Amino acid sequence: MYIIEKVCWEATKDYFYMSCAALRADTMLQFLLEFTFGNVVGMYLAQNYDIPNVAKKLEEIKKDLDAKKKPPSS
Repeated sequence: MYIIEKVCWEATKDYFYMSCAALRADTMLQFLLEFTFGNVVGMYLAQNYDIPNVAKKLEEIKKDLDAKKKPPSS
């Protein structure tokens, strides 16, 4: 029984490695397509719509909170 399993494993081992390589290639291709699509959509939205600058909004919120925390100087 062990010999048959070993022969079957040897026969499928190459297929397993090939399928792993194909899986890695598919995963990489999927990542590159999603990354590219995300960048293209982001550029389109940034050029055609008034997207607020999140960094500036956070700075404004931080300044407002700091102003509320400090007691008025007399």
